[in-house]
Amino acid sequence: MFNLICLILGGITSAIISISQGVFFEISKVWIFPILWLAFTVLSAILIFLILFIVSLFFSKKSPDKPNKACYLIVRLVIGFLCFWGRIKVHVKNGELIEKGKSYLLVSNHRSNFDPIIQFNTFVRCKPIMISKPENMKIPLAGPFINKSGFLAIDRENDREALKTVLKAIKFIKNHGVSVGVCPEGTRNKTGRDLLPLKVGALKIATKANVPIAVMTFEGTEKISKNFPFKRSHVYVDVLKVITPEEYKDKSTQEIGDEIARLMQENIDRYSSQND
Repeated sequence: MFNLICLILGGITSAIISISQGVFFEISKVWIFPILWLAFTVLSAILIFLILFIVSLFFSKKSPDKPNKACYLIVRLVIGFLCFWGRIKVHVKNGELIEKGKSYLLVSNHRSNFDPIIQFNTFVRCKPIMISKPENMKIPLAGPFINKSGFLAIDRENDREALKTVLKAIKFIKNHGVSVGVCPEGTRNKTGRDLLPLKVGALKIATKANVPIAVMTFEGTEKISKNFPFKRSHVYVDVLKVITPEEYKDKSTQEIGDEIARLMQENIDRYSSQND
């Protein structure tokens, strides 16, 4: 939507200028249209981001009591813009398992910093908010908006603070009908082949909120920064299983975590064998 607005504004403006200069129908000057379109698109994007940056300076640094709908919409538009201009093509397998308007705990492996962005943009139909490291909330412009929109920071080195994040995530699911995305490996897996030990405490978000756990893997997100801007990046998101509350109600979080790890590792191994 964000990039569509820029494209439309750029096209209208360049067309008006071309007509006013009497060159719209002159083949020799057709190049003026794409140049004006590109210039206006870039300038529009810069202006919008500048305005958003100024607005972000007035936001509180504290985690809000509820997601702000306006900020959530802005985050949604900007992430869509980044995925479009980042030339990211997402291939989703079994995406229909995640239903529109239903709350989930979205669980995935962690290949790169793009994982939460791709997960958010791919499954926006279930209103995901992401759990991230505290440093991301301090990023200029992006940090204040993702914080205000309901994204949650988790301090994995402090159990007391981590519990507060889990409790707030449960509250957001129950009171505001959102989904929550988490990478239980806790940090980026630089090898990408063998899962890091899962931090199963985050699974309490699902068990306490009584929502399904959607298990998925990412493949290819680690190549995005290397490919940009000259090469399109293909990302593969495989939804492996949706574990319902009825299935996990008699299991401990460790048992649930073991099942999730098995599902993800099997799929990662499948991709590894294809690439060998």
